[in-house]
Amino acid sequence: MSAQYTFTCDRCNFSLSAWDDGNPYIEYPPGTRQHFYHPSETEQIAKIAKSILGREPTREDCSAILRKYAGNELDHICRACHKVIRIDRNRDPLACRACGAASVEPIIELRGKKCVRCDGMFPGGAFSMIS
Repeated sequence: MSAQYTFTCDRCNFSLSAWDDGNPYIEYPPGTRQHFYHPSETEQIAKIAKSILGREPTREDCSAILRKYAGNELDHICRACHKVIRIDRNRDPLACRACGAASVEPIIELRGKKCVRCDGMFPGGAFSMIS
């Protein structure tokens, strides 16, 4: 199960939301990320595995595909241009794809940090939804 949290600036009310467990994906073919989410991730993974294998996958096939091709992107905010981008910290450069700045940080980790738009703070994330 995944929870979404919303971080709202205590000064300007700018807000951002992110899922605590990120955005899991299978990257196949290379360069194409196919995301899968709870509660139907098992079916989504099997569908992606079938497209890779060309046949109905077994549970073992799905596990092997996850080990080989899976990753997880977290929603990040760029402090330079304020764009929200998804980054897999294990595979992607820690830089904004919109402006190239290296000033990106995970939205889910904004608690206690300065707002990206003003001198306010993000006091904490408010639970907003569950999946």
